Amino acid sequence: MVVSDEARLALPSTRLGILYNPSSTARLHARLGSPTVRRLMVLQQELPGRELPPGAAVVVRAGTTVETARRMLEAQSADPEATAATKSLLASLDRGEGFDPAEWQPQRNALLASPARRGALEARRAAIQQGSGRMQLKDLAGCDLGERLVDFSPDDAILYALAVGTSAAQLDLVYEQDLRVLPVYGCALGLWAVEAAGELGAYDRTRSLHVGQSLTVHEPLRPEPFETHGSIRSVFDKGRLTIVEIGVAATSFEATYTVLLPGIGGWGGEPPPPSEQPAPLVPSWTGTVNIGPDAAALYRLTGDKHPVHIDPAVAAAMGLDGPILHGLATMGIVARVVAAAVGAHPADLSASRVRFSNPVYPGCELRIAVDAGTDAARAQASVEDATVMSGEFTFR
Repeated sequence: MVVSDEARLALPSTRLGILYNPSSTARLHARLGSPTVRRLMVLQQELPGRELPPGAAVVVRAGTTVETARRMLEAQSADPEATAATKSLLASLDRGEGFDPAEWQPQRNALLASPARRGALEARRAAIQQGSGRMQLKDLAGCDLGERLVDFSPDDAILYALAVGTSAAQLDLVYEQDLRVLPVYGCALGLWAVEAAGELGAYDRTRSLHVGQSLTVHEPLRPEPFETHGSIRSVFDKGRLTIVEIGVAATSFEATYTVLLPGIGGWGGEPPPPSEQPAPLVPSWTGTVNIGPDAAALYRLTGDKHPVHIDPAVAAAMGLDGPILHGLATMGIVARVVAAAVGAHPADLSASRVRFSNPVYPGCELRIAVDAGTDAARAQASVEDATVMSGEFTFR
């Protein structure tokens, strides 16, 4: 299947009272994956072509769909077995003979599952995707990533709170009765845009690093569906690396994800604007948090399934000593600790901007230094002698 990155795909089955037969649903499940099928068939969402899982289709830039499909057809030779089977079926229909799907389906399934056919299709898909169908870094800035209906349950919010070290004593954060949702959870809910940006094909998202995060809270998060909109706000060329800033906007919050692409640079893009170095932090409060050995394995259940947080081989390929804790987990932990330092409730966070500077390995001790004001604070987190995160937090 060839689709435009701006195409909108939908399966309005339940709205129309249609129940697909199990074999069709099973094929969709195998091809698209459970999350995508559930979005299409249960939540009744429309998916932009760019959000289809890798391998589900050849996703090309708008305006090139017909050209790409034609090139694929020109490179394809007719399968003799498929041609013979089709001629036989048409001849039967011409003679007015009854059509028995039970007899035709096994032959069709065998042809579809043919290793030769699958190999040829994958080879053609790879050839197309290596061509002009993939977006280039220079084209990413300003790219609209579309909309996504986000939904979460009270259990999801409680799992997040526990994953960033919330104690059961903070009852309104871990008990569904009168539940308050930690605002930094919004950053986890917006990660779909980071994945969508990577799936445009301009870079390998499994080798990207999350190095910065900002969050502005407009209203409390509630466990109910809400719309979010994603876009790539800027792309900067630093010579030996590239910085991509991805934004997500919702009624309740706005978030910006700063992603680093190591080893990818010098492609002629604009350099990032100069930034001022903050003054050294003079702490008025210090404390420590023990990061459990399973912290990353637990936090990934909140939605960030990047393999660098669980797979030692992926981590080693990126030059790391092992799987690392999610940057957003560190941010969530520090936000909770800073709230206590300034005497605020952690659910009253109104804004934050942080920079991740070194990896955090599960099993370490995180030292947190806070320069606390009345409703705001600067914070710095370190492991041994290395700063791993620094930033500002503001509370209502």
